[in-house]
This record gives sequence, C-alpha cells and structure tokens, in this order.
Amino acid sequence: MKNLHLFIFLISMCGCITEYEAKEINETVDILIIEGTITNDTTYVMLSKAVPLVNEINDMIYIDNATLYVECNDGTQSINSIAEGQGKYLIKTGKLNDNCQYRLKIFIDEKEYQSEYLSPLITPEIDSISWVKEGKGKPVYICVSARDSRNQSPYYLWSYKEDWEFKTRLRASAFRDNGIIIIATSQNNHYYCWQSDKSHTLLLGETSKLNDNVISEKRLIEMEPTDDKLSELYHISVTQNLIRKEAYDYYANLQKNIEQTGSLFSPIPSEMRGNITCVANPEMHVVGYIEVSTTSRNKRFIWKSEGIYEEPYSPCIKQIDAAVVANTIYMYSSIGEHSYAPRECVDCTVKGTKKRPDFWPDNGHY
Repeated sequence: MKNLHLFIFLISMCGCITEYEAKEINETVDILIIEGTITNDTTYVMLSKAVPLVNEINDMIYIDNATLYVECNDGTQSINSIAEGQGKYLIKTGKLNDNCQYRLKIFIDEKEYQSEYLSPLITPEIDSISWVKEGKGKPVYICVSARDSRNQSPYYLWSYKEDWEFKTRLRASAFRDNGIIIIATSQNNHYYCWQSDKSHTLLLGETSKLNDNVISEKRLIEMEPTDDKLSELYHISVTQNLIRKEAYDYYANLQKNIEQTGSLFSPIPSEMRGNITCVANPEMHVVGYIEVSTTSRNKRFIWKSEGIYEEPYSPCIKQIDAAVVANTIYMYSSIGEHSYAPRECVDCTVKGTKKRPDFWPDNGHY
C-alpha cells in the first residue's frame, strides 16, 4: 500500500482493545480518505483517494482540486482553503470560539462532504518533556506530562518533530572531490551535520482508568543510547490534542484492522466510518474522523552533557589504498601520514545535511 498518511500509523495506546468481528464492506468504488483536526490558528487537512481492486488497494491518489472551509453552527465560515499540493490543504481558522460548534465542508467534483458539528475541546498545556533511561545500555524514552484541570476528556493525541546535530566518528582533515584533494576547513567540513524527522505513528493515550486526568511521563519515542540523535544536541517539538472517545475508538479500530489483516482495506470493518458523510449519499463509505480541538505545544533541547548518549563501537580507521577507492575520504595522522577511512565514517552528509535549523544555538559548528 502506498503512503496512506494517517492510516498506516501504528497506534501507541495505554489500554487494551477488545476483540471484534469486522463486517466487510465490499466496495469497488474509490474510497475517499480524509485526515485532519479543526484547531486554533491553522487547520491542515489531507485528502486522498484509495482505488481498490476487490478488497485490496491498487493505488493511492492525492486530491488537489477540492474546496474546503470550516463552518460554525452560527452560520459563519472560514475563508476557502489553500491547496499546497499532494493532497494538503491549509485553512486559516483563527481562535476557536468555545460557544460555537464547528464542522469541515469539502467539495470535490460536484460532491459535498461534511463532518459532524463538534464543540472545541480545550487542550491543556504540556507540562514538561522529559527523558527516561533505566541504566547503561538501556533504551532512552522521550516522554510528555500534562494534566487537564477541566476534565473535558481523558483521551489524548500527540505528534512530534525532531531535529538533531551529530558528528562523524572521525574527523577528516581533507577529502577527495572528483579526484581533487580538498583541505577541510570550518566552512566546508563534513564533520558536523543536522537531520530532522517527524512522528510516523499516531500516538494515543488515555486516563479514563485514573482518578485524575493526569498524563505522567507518557513515552512517545524509544531510541537506543547509541543513536546519533543523542550524540551532540537533540531538539523535539511536541503537539498535543484532546480527542473524544469516538475519535479514540475510531483510531483504535483502525489499528486493530491493520494488525489483524495487514491492510486497512482487507476487509474494511463497517464500524470504521468516522464522522464524515457524503451529503447526497450518506451510505457512501468515507474513511476519516474530523476532531475539533485546540492544540498545545512544547519543545526542549537535550544536550550530550546530560549523559544519556553512549558511544558505539566504531571500527572506522582503515589502512586502505586510496587509489582504488573512488572519492575516498582521508584524514591525517598525528605524525603527518595519511590514514584512510570509509566515507560514512568521516562524511556526515551521507546521513544528514550541512543546513543548520534557523533556531539552532550557535555552537561554532558550520
């Protein structure tokens, strides 16, 4: 299956899910897939279409010709969406009104779709982002903590973006570029680089079995202590949303189907209908759930000096013949002789980029 956005996410949950029998929906028509949450400031929506062959997906198509807007039950609506390509739409929603109910309206090829009206959930702030490591050689977990004093909903949804600075195992004082030896300087060195990533799983959590609506060190990310992400400087930005039980159950059923069948669409459980309908044909199957919830954010740096990184064994230094290895990276030994190393040991651009994030602190690494 090709890039199902939200629907290939492996959901991380705090509770178990009871068994259920999926009732197949044997449709051979295109299946509309909608991903998004109506939130404060800016709402992003992804539109795509799964083209099934019997009960298996044959292709995935982005929808870039739709018109979308957010509507309040008092009759007001947002300006039309902005299409950013590859099925992504931006809608300026501004500040959500607690006294208003909102829904998403979508127009595609003369068909109208809409989500149900929902009042906005006011997401609490993320109290802290922390890490947990239980000992040498043990995994490192990045965690979040939060509490909802309003007790609106015990169900949470998170996503994150990571950036990190790392360096190669060895530092080359020169390298080859198209056969020409170039001396490494602070401007052209291949020692320090940066890389980024984002969450590829849908992270769910719930506190329904607790006395208080408190999230305490919910583990979002697990990584090995030798991971390059932790080798110099790591940054994470986390977004948090409250969601309703219906949304939580929807995503849980979605994940259950993936785990049991290996595919979202083989078969499609009948309960996996979400809260979006086609106005002219309410029985048409649409995959997606549009929540209405404000978004809270928090971020932090984790420095190498915090002591969670463990240097991996790295047999990088090799005495090899540079003449027989194209573009061999090499380094000078302390006595002025050439010691050669494989490119991945001395060239950080193999795994990263020299473009430093705009918000990155100036460590003198360029």
